[in-house]
Amino acid sequence: MRPASRLGLVAVLGFLLPVVAFRGLLVPLVGAVSNLATIVLGLGALTAIFQWGWASGLLGVGEGAPISCLVPVMIVGVMFGLSMDYQVFLVSRMREEWTRGRDNAWSIRVGVAETAKVIGTAATIMLCVFSSFGFSGQRIVSCIGVGPALAVVVDAFVVRLVLVPALLRMIGDRVWAYPRWADRVTPRLAVEGPSDRPREVEARPADVLVGAARSGGVGASEPGRR
Repeated sequence: MRPASRLGLVAVLGFLLPVVAFRGLLVPLVGAVSNLATIVLGLGALTAIFQWGWASGLLGVGEGAPISCLVPVMIVGVMFGLSMDYQVFLVSRMREEWTRGRDNAWSIRVGVAETAKVIGTAATIMLCVFSSFGFSGQRIVSCIGVGPALAVVVDAFVVRLVLVPALLRMIGDRVWAYPRWADRVTPRLAVEGPSDRPREVEARPADVLVGAARSGGVGASEPGRR
């Protein structure tokens, strides 16, 4: 299978699986395109540094030379897994909030706010791991480290936390639309449990005080206060 066909297969899988999970078309499409952009970025950085020789001397791997065919395969597999992981983690939280309030702007805001620290921390850890490979002095090992290190930083901090939320916000509510005929034939799959459950009614402060008084908690010893 040619490299272009492999990337095409990755894009198709990156589109179909989120369609089943999130029951939408535009969100998976944005994810698949962004995944491809991240992979192309990693491969491009790899070509510039190791094949064209840009700053390859700083890594102690000599001048520019052809890249082993094993390296792009490794980078495609690693970056597809990481980018899909970040995408699913981010969008699943947005989807959960969307099913509760049907407010696209609020869903995106909550999704980014509650997942940004986790995604950023995970990306930083992977950056440290890949960077340690980059300074090993071995050409193949250095290639496997530098490409994903650059790609994972751009994917997490630029693509997932900036570009994807901005695109979903610009598209609006129709980003969560799903044709009825497709909904009937698509199997039900919830990423984090049932996503269409009704939102629980939040307890009012008065109800909390009454419950505490009945259980002998706050306010039980002060019958004159309400």
